[in-house]
Amino acid sequence: MLSSDLVIACGIGAGTASEVALAFKSNKKVIFLNSNEESKAFFISFSKNNILMADNAEMAVQIAREIVVARHD
Repeated sequence: MLSSDLVIACGIGAGTASEVALAFKSNKKVIFLNSNEESKAFFISFSKNNILMADNAEMAVQIAREIVVARHD
């Protein structure tokens, strides 16, 4: 995960939450896929600048592509 450009989080179990926390500590962008409002609010309170929301898988992939291209330009 530390060598990735970003993380896409699906669901929000304990393991996912720990991966998201590690991503934030590493200043990585996190794309939440279909997250509920409570988990969105919780994670926004920690790192609102690194959170992006996607309503579906296609949208998550598009956001990820844009981030990767921007980081490597």
